[in-house]
Amino acid sequence: MTIEDFWNQAFLAALTRCPVAEARTEADEALKACIEQWQSNNTEWSGSPILWQKQDVAHVPKFRERI
Repeated sequence: MTIEDFWNQAFLAALTRCPVAEARTEADEALKACIEQWQSNNTEWSGSPILWQKQDVAHVPKFRERI
């Protein structure tokens, strides 16, 4: 499942019970939680660069914060 697919499904699920603004926030939070889960269990990542929204949600590389 791509990031785009995951977010869209999370948004539609939230939209059935929340107003649009809340559904967007819930979808963002669900995506963040999913990515964090896979990043914490993924020690190695490699592959060709692809568009962010087309990337598989389980393979998002962990980014270092800039100082």
